[in-house]
Amino acid sequence: MRMPSISAAAFAAIATLGASVVVVPAQPAAATPSAKAPAWTRMSFYDGVDVAATSQLPMMKGLAGAYPLTLRLYTGCWGHALPVDRTSGTWDFNNVASQISFWNEHGIPMMVSLSYDPPITTEPPNPAAEAVPSPDWPALYASCAAAFAKRFGNLPQLRAIDVTNEPNIPNESTSDGAMPLVEEAIVNGVEAARQSLPAASYARVGFSWAYTNTPDPWDAAFFGSLGAIGGHRFARDTSFVDMHIYPGTWEPDYPPPGISPSNPDYVFYETRYTVSEGIAYLRRDLMPLAGLGKRVSIEIGETGYRSGGPGTTANQNAFGALPGNDQDQLQALYGEWIAAFEAAGTPGRGKGEGVRAFTWFRLADPYSAPSACAPPWPASGLLFNCTSGFGLIAQPSPGSFEARPSFCGYQTIIADPKLASSHPLKGIRGASTCTVTVSESST
Repeated sequence: MRMPSISAAAFAAIATLGASVVVVPAQPAAATPSAKAPAWTRMSFYDGVDVAATSQLPMMKGLAGAYPLTLRLYTGCWGHALPVDRTSGTWDFNNVASQISFWNEHGIPMMVSLSYDPPITTEPPNPAAEAVPSPDWPALYASCAAAFAKRFGNLPQLRAIDVTNEPNIPNESTSDGAMPLVEEAIVNGVEAARQSLPAASYARVGFSWAYTNTPDPWDAAFFGSLGAIGGHRFARDTSFVDMHIYPGTWEPDYPPPGISPSNPDYVFYETRYTVSEGIAYLRRDLMPLAGLGKRVSIEIGETGYRSGGPGTTANQNAFGALPGNDQDQLQALYGEWIAAFEAAGTPGRGKGEGVRAFTWFRLADPYSAPSACAPPWPASGLLFNCTSGFGLIAQPSPGSFEARPSFCGYQTIIADPKLASSHPLKGIRGASTCTVTVSESST
């Protein structure tokens, strides 16, 4: 059975929760889109990075080409904290509002991920404190999505609202897939955000999906459920599916046909083949189950490859968070990016797979003490405590930044995508010997 949709029916359903409960904060003073659209709206394919501090604006600008680099940010509607009033509909977005304002003022386009994270469990699990799932959660999440769209939708640099984070992954620590009624929340959230955007907004609305392997019966059930719950309205209101894929780290690589593992560029071919297969799987096998056709683009909102530094051992075929080295990461960057660029095609015209974006996780590593990420890693702390190594920029000591070859490689890709696509191995060779100085802002 479908939860109330966010049109008149959904807002009526939300109202039944109590007018004193659902509160949409007043909109701050926001820049109104001018008659001339931001430069990024003219792009059919765009590049970005995931997670950057405001002090890293110089790094962002040093990496970008003719168009500003897109930045992916994260916020949510509840947070995993107990005790909490699980009927609360007051959404302030204080953890991200100042960042959004800063990046908008500096002309940096943004994709913002809006997690569906009602606090159903405690970390670590404590049965005595577990929350009882509420059927009101999807409608409350929809009010949150609507509030976000209303508050920030007028900002010229808000490029996309990504409803939920990895809702197909049942991991309560990092993803929304462990949350009850997540499919209903996606449908209601997409419709609410889409209908609540100001008329002049440039933002698009979609939802995320994390690639695990091909085929996956769980994914087929997930997309089929979205189609059954949402129907035509959901398909109409969805502009993109945000794909997360980490070949060789969080997901397995697939051996590229005809390429020997002894090939010095094997990581390039392996990651390129894996991402290409993942894109095709999403477009051809899964999206039709939800009624999502060629008009709906695929935007790779998270991808990356972990490096332990230039002196580490290559892990060309390893699945898991074990790091490769800087050369592995550079080859993976080219492989993953080219797979996306080749699948871009012409949106809405039936060519290619309609991929529109590529976002690398992350710009610069946070500093981690050498012992913090030494194996064996505790599974529950892996993502939060051991993410150093995915960045284009390393931070070997607090406040000391060193660009990896992947920074130079991405810089080259962004500067001339067609040339990078035509000569990827040449780009890899050049970036391997490239050096560049990077630093944070002093303010």
